[in-house]
Amino acid sequence: LLTITPMQRCLRRAFRCSLWAGFLRNPIRRLATPTVRSDIAQKLAHPIRLPKEESNESIFLDFGTLVEAVRKEFNGELARGPRDPETAQRITQMLSSVRINPKEWEQYTHFVGGRYTRTLVGFDQSFCILLLCWEKGQESPIHCHANSSCWVKVLDGQLQESIFDFPSGKGKPLRLKQQ
Repeated sequence: LLTITPMQRCLRRAFRCSLWAGFLRNPIRRLATPTVRSDIAQKLAHPIRLPKEESNESIFLDFGTLVEAVRKEFNGELARGPRDPETAQRITQMLSSVRINPKEWEQYTHFVGGRYTRTLVGFDQSFCILLLCWEKGQESPIHCHANSSCWVKVLDGQLQESIFDFPSGKGKPLRLKQQ
């Protein structure tokens, strides 16, 4: 589980899918970014109900249940903001203990050669949940998460994240801060 802060980042995926939950300061503008195919929207409207598996981890049977759990974590905390360390820690702990049955999330996976894909699988006025899919060796471009907070849950495969400092001043190169 990675907690993402507003810095320049490059994500390199070894394989498959991860779940991204992010708080949006301007949800209307940002929710327009991910595209939802009509076949996926139909599946989201009528999720598959799966039997609960025995485990110590929380298991969400569908993305609607996950959205409700994330919404509960944000309730009462929005006034202080999701950058509040307690809120961020609770969401981090919740996502680290969550398991989503592969039969639920695999139906939303979509791979395109040469680039990663994003599928909107849940949203609220304050956040959205995206399923991100990379094929082995694919990378996302370096990008900024300014004015937002997000959390990543790897569902299958491995994730390598590189964090860069964005130096002030025109023409200065990015510096690798953490890998």
